[in-house]
Amino acid sequence: MGVSPNSVERHRRFLDKLGLRLTLLSNPRKTTIRQYTGTFLGLTKRKSFLMAALTRCASTARPSAPRM
Repeated sequence: MGVSPNSVERHRRFLDKLGLRLTLLSNPRKTTIRQYTGTFLGLTKRKSFLMAALTRCASTARPSAPRM
């Protein structure tokens, strides 16, 4: 599952383009994003979580450096 501020239509195009089968949640107001990762200068920070039994966060991974 992923959460981003992108629109539902943009998520659909992304999933179709890459042939992925996963759930992406659209959060344009960034309310959920701020609760889990925060923002910096209005930009969304990227962060990964490994969830165990959907009840607690089992692990947090630091994002890798962006590729240019």
